[in-house]
Amino acid sequence: MNTHGEVIDGTWAYLNGMIADVPCWTCRRRKLRCDNLKPSCVKCTRAGLKCLGYDSQKPLVWVGRPGRPKKAVKGSKDASPGTGYSIPDLAVAKRIPSLGNRLPSPNEAGVSEYLSYCKFNVLRQPRNRGRSYSINPIAHLDYADEQRCCMECSIYEQGSKNPFRQFLLLRESSPLVHHTIVSLAAHHRARCSTPLSWPRQFTSLPIDATEGEALDDKAPTQLLASKHYADALAHKRQAMQHLQLALSRNDTSDAVVVSTLLLIWVELLESGYKYWRYHLSGMRALLCSRVRSECSSNSDKHGAASDSLGSFGGYFEEAFVVSVRYLQKLDLTTVYSDPTLVEILQRAERRSWAGCPAELLRILCCFNSLSARMASSSDSRTELYEIIASLFDQLDNFSPVRWAGNHPESSQAEQRNHLASAYKIAIEAYGRRAFQVRGVGDMENKVEEAVGHLEKISPEDSHFKGCLWPAFVIGAEARDVSHRLAITSILLNMYDLLQARSVERGLEALERLWRRESQSPGNRSWLDIFYEEGEELLLV
Repeated sequence: MNTHGEVIDGTWAYLNGMIADVPCWTCRRRKLRCDNLKPSCVKCTRAGLKCLGYDSQKPLVWVGRPGRPKKAVKGSKDASPGTGYSIPDLAVAKRIPSLGNRLPSPNEAGVSEYLSYCKFNVLRQPRNRGRSYSINPIAHLDYADEQRCCMECSIYEQGSKNPFRQFLLLRESSPLVHHTIVSLAAHHRARCSTPLSWPRQFTSLPIDATEGEALDDKAPTQLLASKHYADALAHKRQAMQHLQLALSRNDTSDAVVVSTLLLIWVELLESGYKYWRYHLSGMRALLCSRVRSECSSNSDKHGAASDSLGSFGGYFEEAFVVSVRYLQKLDLTTVYSDPTLVEILQRAERRSWAGCPAELLRILCCFNSLSARMASSSDSRTELYEIIASLFDQLDNFSPVRWAGNHPESSQAEQRNHLASAYKIAIEAYGRRAFQVRGVGDMENKVEEAVGHLEKISPEDSHFKGCLWPAFVIGAEARDVSHRLAITSILLNMYDLLQARSVERGLEALERLWRRESQSPGNRSWLDIFYEEGEELLLV
């Protein structure tokens, strides 16, 4: 069924019936300029929100919990005895809520809140409800499998061992996976036809995050006109409908978790804004439910979790662990035992998109776990800072050269060394900012070293896709203009490769940070600035 308009009698008069005289109620509530298209406006559709229509009477809808304003947090300057790290005060410790030690079941808050999100954000039913698929989904699936998407998800392409190629197999038996993958590939193809225009006129870019959110609603006209983009939205709508149905049935099968993971990717391509975190939280709830079920059916909890590692489900834990990069850090010790976590990270090193050495990923996960534990008043601060000091010692002792040389293919050693070195410096910078470590000013030389490593990784090299997270962190840490220009160039090349809106948002966030620092220089941490402004970017 053709959903696009046709020229009638050489005119476009028929469009009058497709354009409303007033903005939709959703755009009015969000205080945005509506495009007035019927039956639902493009802005609502692209944002994954239900368009409330153009009726004269305002509809009654549930809009979720009220948001709370984020407050600036200042750290204490007192130092813990025997360490070189300043101790944050209680306000800093409480900025990250404790997640507790109990795993949610399918009927508890984690999955039920995810279901509420899906119900509220499901788009309108498609006109054609037939199960037969047109040539477009087939072309999109081929694009996902053979041309681009699967190859972007692993540093080293290993054929059938690529986890995303295994995800594709589920599309035959799961409409949910089918529509999710088609939407992902269609989004990617639409973005490929919309090159990123840079540099922007940053004199018009607001510093504050509230105004910055409105920038997310400015989609290029070329993208809106793309048939691939229309396909992406239509199949995303159907995927969300199937996901809602699965969650209402307490379904935690492979197909549901795969689609949850891939919907994170869809959001990174489509908006790059905060919507991905709902899928990430839902994925965590589903994974915790699976682990809990395994543990309850086996008296040996570690044995049950270990059995899971050898199964297809192991990919989910791996992808989840290396994806947590935002404010509400998860204490992974509440989900996995130490041996299980180490095994997950070792697999992630071999076959994930991050390309980060397992030892460095472990240290980063420990940083995140300690950030979560900082909210607990029962933990000794002295003990926590001894652990932090030990982690920095382990980070300092890690040898990128030795790690790079352990790869079977010697030709990969040089690029592996550059990537591992960049990760090592970026994780150190991240840790210093997260725990307010003294001597942050000493990072200038290391930033220059990291930029040098990143610039030596060609955009045509398979390791380049792993540069995204370290490039962003190093860019936030950079003070020299030449270093910032180098990071901008790297991220522009990254956008050309990944076509993700999240990369563009990362560039915009760095530009706002740099402009803020040039206008009002100070000693505030860029990490705290991003937290307070709501910059919950997922950059992997």
